[in-house]
Amino acid sequence: MINFAEIIKNVGSKIPVIVGPTASGKTSFSISISEKINGEVISVDSRQIYKDFKIGTAQPSFEEKQAIPHHLVDIYDSDRVISAGDYVEMVENKIDDILKRKKRPVIVGGTLLYIRSICEGIIDQTDTNLEIRENIQKRIQKEGVEKLLREMAKIDPEYSKIIHLKDLKRLVRAFEIYELTGKSPSKVFEEQKDNDSDKREKYFIIEIIQNREDLYKSIEHRVDRMISQGWLDEVESLLKAGVNPKNHAMQSVGYLQLSQVIDKKLTLAEAKVVIKQKTRQFAKRQLTWLKKMSVDYQLDLTKMNQ
Repeated sequence: MINFAEIIKNVGSKIPVIVGPTASGKTSFSISISEKINGEVISVDSRQIYKDFKIGTAQPSFEEKQAIPHHLVDIYDSDRVISAGDYVEMVENKIDDILKRKKRPVIVGGTLLYIRSICEGIIDQTDTNLEIRENIQKRIQKEGVEKLLREMAKIDPEYSKIIHLKDLKRLVRAFEIYELTGKSPSKVFEEQKDNDSDKREKYFIIEIIQNREDLYKSIEHRVDRMISQGWLDEVESLLKAGVNPKNHAMQSVGYLQLSQVIDKKLTLAEAKVVIKQKTRQFAKRQLTWLKKMSVDYQLDLTKMNQ
């Protein structure tokens, strides 16, 4: 059993922030704690924010949203690009609104770059520079991802370890920070952390943990459940509605593979295998991020279920 009394006591007057890898149980826990503290959930998920991407992004169900108000879910068209700075501003506005109504904000999400920006502050001067970003993207197309990854490894060996080969957004961001500041991303983030220590004090970060075997089982079951709920039909509807298959949201794990099923490039069985594999890989990258994150409380769901 989860000891909510202990958790709530530890949270005190701070804003609870629920983090953890995909399929770890964040949504369920955030709803449970919100019910006990008169809370409303603010989602920090770079895919759940898009309209009609319901099944494959594990958006909260209609019943869950009826039980507890959810914010920043299912609100923007998928062709809108949202930066970390945009997300911080949106979340802070929601926090102010919820507090004014004498309710408690509960932040939950797996987009850990955004979570860190919210809790520790974002660097205003490097929020975005379209010209630099476009130049970096052209370099990637011309020189290849591997070359730029090797270059970033020389600039910032530590940060480069968490940049996946296909994580172009993070790679571009790393070079953008370096070109704007002349400093490695790790150094800039560390300086930001020092400058925003007071901001971090507003939040109480709760990490949902499971043993690796149980987490992978959860991922397997969730992918199967999403397929049975009509994920393939959802992707087909999005494409028929004119959603660009190359836009940011459609590159999410699962949406890309199911688009290939529709195009007869993969069978559904083949797609399921790839989706499960890539979701496990995504969870591993999240766990790498979480090891570097300062959390206030760990909740081991494996022990809770024994």
